[in-house]
Amino acid sequence: MGRCVFQNGQLCTIYNDRPEGCRIYPVILDVYKEKAVLDGDCPYHRKFQVTPSISREVIKLVQELSRERDRRLRSRAHMMGERYCKTQVVRLIREGRPEDALALLAEEYGVRPPKLLVGTVKGRRRVAGCYVAKEGTIYLSNAEMMFNPYVVLHEFYHHLRSIEGKFSGSEKHAERFAREFLKFHSS
Repeated sequence: MGRCVFQNGQLCTIYNDRPEGCRIYPVILDVYKEKAVLDGDCPYHRKFQVTPSISREVIKLVQELSRERDRRLRSRAHMMGERYCKTQVVRLIREGRPEDALALLAEEYGVRPPKLLVGTVKGRRRVAGCYVAKEGTIYLSNAEMMFNPYVVLHEFYHHLRSIEGKFSGSEKHAERFAREFLKFHSS
């Protein structure tokens, strides 16, 4: 169990100004169950109860923190330039956050982000990914592809091309586009 830097023995030195997470503790978010639970490591957890309003408060707080983290990531990406942005995009995808990566890419290229679904498209069932321009949607053949930067980036390139109204000869360019991101990430 960790120790808070603001704790002086048994007392909180910033009690009146403590962060929101401290105010609602020992209620925490169980990311695997995707719900608010009591922290079993807290010696007083049996004295508390997770009410629906506290549960909503925890989920809202985590969502706000996530949006703030993403805003800061995007801000840093702009400040540090292309290399950093490409590295961040690949990292987000490998962490299983392709929607966040697509939002960052869309912002970087000044386009709306494509929708992202797991499933196949008739006539394209054997491919890892497929972009459907009419729907503005990237289809990934299975959930594992959500972690595959090459596939997600390849299909995002097709999204960019469709917005420009260009479709021909784009496969080799999509491959190059995806490889460029992976090159930055690995170097």
